[in-house]
Amino acid sequence: LTKFIQLFSNNLTKMVLQVKNLKKTFKLWFKKTEVLKGVNLQVEEWEIFGFLGPNGAGKTTTIKAILDFIKPTEGEILIFWEKLSKNRKILQKIGFAPEHAYYYDHLTGE
Repeated sequence: LTKFIQLFSNNLTKMVLQVKNLKKTFKLWFKKTEVLKGVNLQVEEWEIFGFLGPNGAGKTTTIKAILDFIKPTEGEILIFWEKLSKNRKILQKIGFAPEHAYYYDHLTGE
Protein backbone atom coordinates (compact mmCIF):
# COMPACT_ATOMS: atom_id res chain seq x y z
CA LEU A 1 0.00 0.00 0.00
CA THR A 2 2.85 2.41 0.81
CA LYS A 3 4.44 1.90 -2.63
CA PHE A 4 1.06 2.45 -4.31
CA ILE A 5 0.51 5.71 -2.42
CA GLN A 6 4.03 6.87 -3.26
CA LEU A 7 3.59 6.09 -6.98
CA PHE A 8 0.14 7.66 -7.01
CA SER A 9 1.28 10.85 -5.25
CA ASN A 10 4.32 11.17 -7.56
CA ASN A 11 1.98 11.22 -10.54
CA LEU A 12 -0.06 14.02 -8.98
CA THR A 13 2.87 16.38 -8.47
CA LYS A 14 3.22 19.06 -11.09
CA MET A 15 6.66 20.12 -12.21
CA VAL A 16 6.64 23.89 -12.72
CA LEU A 17 10.34 24.36 -13.50
CA GLN A 18 12.97 21.96 -14.72
CA VAL A 19 16.53 22.98 -15.64
CA LYS A 20 18.74 20.31 -17.19
CA ASN A 21 22.51 20.64 -17.66
CA LEU A 22 22.39 24.43 -18.06
CA LYS A 23 25.67 25.92 -19.26
CA LYS A 24 26.55 29.50 -20.19
CA THR A 25 29.81 30.77 -21.58
CA PHE A 26 30.49 34.46 -22.17
CA LYS A 27 33.08 35.58 -24.70
CA LEU A 28 35.00 38.80 -24.21
CA TRP A 29 37.47 39.46 -26.95
CA PHE A 30 39.53 36.26 -27.15
CA LYS A 31 38.70 34.99 -23.67
CA LYS A 32 35.86 32.59 -22.86
CA THR A 33 34.46 32.41 -19.34
CA GLU A 34 32.17 29.54 -18.37
CA VAL A 35 29.82 30.97 -15.74
CA LEU A 36 27.28 28.13 -15.52
CA LYS A 37 28.64 24.61 -15.48
CA GLY A 38 25.85 22.07 -15.76
CA VAL A 39 23.14 23.49 -13.47
CA ASN A 40 20.31 21.04 -12.74
CA LEU A 41 17.23 21.80 -10.67
CA GLN A 42 13.56 20.96 -10.37
CA VAL A 43 10.80 22.90 -8.68
CA GLU A 44 7.45 21.23 -8.16
CA GLU A 45 4.09 22.87 -7.60
CA TRP A 46 3.77 24.49 -4.13
CA GLU A 47 7.52 24.30 -3.44
CA ILE A 48 9.43 27.39 -2.36
CA PHE A 49 12.87 27.57 -3.93
CA GLY A 50 15.62 30.07 -3.21
CA PHE A 51 19.03 30.75 -4.73
CA LEU A 52 21.77 31.14 -2.16
CA GLY A 53 25.45 31.58 -2.89
CA PRO A 54 28.36 33.99 -2.98
CA ASN A 55 28.81 36.74 -5.55
CA GLY A 56 29.68 35.29 -8.93
CA ALA A 57 28.09 31.89 -8.23
CA GLY A 58 25.70 32.19 -11.19
CA LYS A 59 22.41 32.93 -9.42
CA THR A 60 21.44 35.91 -11.58
CA THR A 61 22.68 34.28 -14.78
CA THR A 62 20.54 31.20 -14.07
CA ILE A 63 17.44 33.32 -13.46
CA LYS A 64 18.09 35.38 -16.60
CA ALA A 65 18.38 32.16 -18.62
CA ILE A 66 15.15 30.78 -17.10
CA LEU A 67 13.32 34.00 -18.03
CA ASP A 68 14.86 33.97 -21.52
CA PHE A 69 16.73 37.26 -21.01
CA ILE A 70 19.90 35.47 -22.13
CA LYS A 71 20.32 32.31 -24.20
CA PRO A 72 22.12 29.40 -22.57
CA THR A 73 25.11 27.91 -24.35
CA GLU A 74 23.78 24.42 -23.58
CA GLY A 75 20.99 22.78 -21.65
CA GLU A 76 17.24 22.71 -21.49
CA ILE A 77 14.73 24.76 -19.52
CA LEU A 78 11.13 23.64 -19.16
CA ILE A 79 8.44 25.74 -17.50
CA PHE A 80 5.16 23.89 -16.93
CA TRP A 81 6.66 21.10 -19.13
CA GLU A 82 7.08 23.46 -22.10
CA LYS A 83 10.00 25.24 -23.70
CA LEU A 84 9.72 29.03 -23.94
CA SER A 85 10.72 28.81 -27.59
CA LYS A 86 7.48 26.92 -28.26
CA ASN A 87 5.13 28.93 -26.01
CA ARG A 88 6.08 32.47 -24.95
CA LYS A 89 2.73 32.90 -23.12
CA ILE A 90 4.23 30.87 -20.26
CA LEU A 91 5.98 34.08 -19.14
CA GLN A 92 2.58 35.53 -18.20
CA LYS A 93 2.53 33.08 -15.26
CA ILE A 94 5.90 34.22 -13.89
CA GLY A 95 6.77 37.19 -11.71
CA PHE A 96 10.27 38.63 -11.47
CA ALA A 97 11.49 41.30 -9.04
CA PRO A 98 15.13 42.22 -9.72
CA GLU A 99 17.37 43.64 -7.03
CA HIS A 100 17.84 46.80 -9.09
CA ALA A 101 15.09 48.12 -11.33
CA TYR A 102 16.07 48.90 -14.90
CA TYR A 103 14.25 51.57 -16.88
CA TYR A 104 14.54 51.88 -20.63
CA ASP A 105 14.08 55.33 -22.12
CA HIS A 106 12.58 53.99 -25.33
CA LEU A 107 9.74 52.13 -23.53
CA THR A 108 6.65 53.92 -22.27
CA GLY A 109 3.56 52.89 -20.34
CA GLU A 110 1.26 53.90 -23.19
